[in-house]
Amino acid sequence: MDVTIASLIGVVIGAIAGVGGSIAVAVITRRSEERRHLREIVLRTSLENWRETMAFGKSQIEQGHSVSIFPLESYIIPMRKITDILERDNLTIEEARRCVREYITLNEAVSDEFYKHDQKKSQNKA
Repeated sequence: MDVTIASLIGVVIGAIAGVGGSIAVAVITRRSEERRHLREIVLRTSLENWRETMAFGKSQIEQGHSVSIFPLESYIIPMRKITDILERDNLTIEEARRCVREYITLNEAVSDEFYKHDQKKSQNKA
């Protein structure tokens, strides 16, 4: 094999490797940016929901009602589950129903745990 041909083959292989690497980095970066954006949406939505709940709870307390207001984390965890559902490709109706049941179960479990924690704290104060 001629030195010139070997050099050309080396240049072509190097170019293919360079382009392939650049494409891989671009895809990984894009996916990372999408995930970061979804996390930001989850946090903003959860925070807004929590603030509205806090305002409602405050108004209920001012009217003499007893309320339990869960921490911000109890809003973030279920909202994150919703984004997992939304990220799925080719979501069928049956899969959507199963995902909604998962979300409801998760939301109830998180609420129950925070409610138990609040009750335990109230008993310890008494």
